Amino acid sequence: MHSSDNLWGRSSEGRWIEDLGHAPEDDVFQLVTRPEDAPDEAEVVTITFEQGVPVAINGAALGIVDLLEEAARLGRKHGVGILDHIEDRIVGLKVRDIYEIPAAAIILPAHRELERLVGTIHQNQFKPGVDQKWAYLVYAGLWWEPLREDLQAYIEHVNRRVTGTIGLKLYKGSARVVTRESKNAVYDAQLATFAESGGLFAQDASPGFIELWSLQSRLAWRLAHGEGNTGTGTGD
Repeated sequence: MHSSDNLWGRSSEGRWIEDLGHAPEDDVFQLVTRPEDAPDEAEVVTITFEQGVPVAINGAALGIVDLLEEAARLGRKHGVGILDHIEDRIVGLKVRDIYEIPAAAIILPAHRELERLVGTIHQNQFKPGVDQKWAYLVYAGLWWEPLREDLQAYIEHVNRRVTGTIGLKLYKGSARVVTRESKNAVYDAQLATFAESGGLFAQDASPGFIELWSLQSRLAWRLAHGEGNTGTGTGD
């Protein structure tokens, strides 16, 4: 069995991994605790971002390398980050790899959730395709492809507003988002409420649907141009 390690984690291939009908054996897990052996008590970890870059974990400011290593330590402890993956290689081969990526399994979902919180519905529908194409170009070694630079410009533009903190609950192999907070959240509790007392948006008013449809974009525009903060979002 062949393995390779980097800052994100570890990948393994070869031997029994090539047999698609063979479930992962324990000897492949050299980095992450088997979920069955992880602690019985869950742990919540918070990741803070500034303009899309992770800058703190559990409130402690860290450089990027130290932050990834701490995220990996917490993920390893709770069995987070095991990925049994069928991969399409650039040369046309389809192969099976088993990844142990505890830091990525925590940081990337947190970043995605924060992007969704500060983006409009249209940005959130469009962005995954941008990410996928950017990743493919880089994976294919096409760093100098002009389209990669174009996509990079959009990604950086969107991430100027990706500032805030996401909390994830780690438990026996899962990392589930449970709290969200951002000064740039395109979220207003008074508009979102379904309480019987009502809110600023009348839930039973069909004409209000059209009003609400454009409200999110107007709300995001005001935030992007520094015209006030509408609040934050929290929840389990």
